Amino acid sequence: MNVKQLVVHLNPHLDELVAVWLLRNFGEKFFPGVSKAKLVTWGKKELEVNSLELALANGSLLVGLGGGMFDDHVHGECAAILVAKRLGASDDPSLKKLLNGVLIADSEADGCLYWLAEEIKNLNRYWSGSVHVEALYERIQPFIFVQVARQKEFLEARKLFDVRYKNRVCGVPVSAADAVDNPQYQHAARAGGAKVIIQRNTHGLTQIFGCEDLNPFLLAMKVRKAELSMMHNGSRPSRFISDEELLVKGTLSEIPQWCADEPFLLNGSESYPDVPPSRINFRDLVQLVEKHIMETVNRNERETKK
Repeated sequence: MNVKQLVVHLNPHLDELVAVWLLRNFGEKFFPGVSKAKLVTWGKKELEVNSLELALANGSLLVGLGGGMFDDHVHGECAAILVAKRLGASDDPSLKKLLNGVLIADSEADGCLYWLAEEIKNLNRYWSGSVHVEALYERIQPFIFVQVARQKEFLEARKLFDVRYKNRVCGVPVSAADAVDNPQYQHAARAGGAKVIIQRNTHGLTQIFGCEDLNPFLLAMKVRKAELSMMHNGSRPSRFISDEELLVKGTLSEIPQWCADEPFLLNGSESYPDVPPSRINFRDLVQLVEKHIMETVNRNERETKK
């Protein structure tokens, strides 16, 4: 068939909108015209005068209604999964989290996408613009796209984690990655078992995550001392900065590179990309962090034995 319009029921749910997104982005080979097909809604009146056969003959592809191939009420699976299977995309790793999230939100009113499903219901209920289903879709499709893009990035980060530096210091799993711009790396490292993650991007900005049980402000003091040494080539700075000041939360004007904010020690971020990059050699920084972990764990063990 040559698809001229995609049809969903009135006040469509997340399930149908994701199914439409899949068809528009991956379905052209299977359903010519679907990528540019108009999105419309049908109620009982339209269904009564349009049999499934007549709808198909007129180029109307029904999603989530009408007894067609993507009607979840007939086939016992949500429309998005029915579409993904028809397109041969149900096993695509980048789509699995999206599809699973839609299924759980639809069948159990739970899961990582339940919030989006509820927002769609609220838009249908309270936003007058939702009567134009294309306007509703245009507002929701960026969230769908982001879910898939984030999952792709996470899968790439898992591959990076598998080949990057890993160590166990006094039982604490450490991961370190230099010249990595993937913002999902810390999450992939967490999923891989790392407790402390040190990551530097290609611009030299560095983040240290996961120090909540390892006296993070004491680590901040040590890192700031190392940064000061690099900034002044080992010479004394113009103003003496006490250890108490170096322990402070937030940023010091004399050392703008580092912000201490438990459980993070951040040298810039996505929100602050213009922070001066750290001058500390990455390998030296990793060794500094690992030494801090060792000293902290040993100190805690001694105090426990007292």
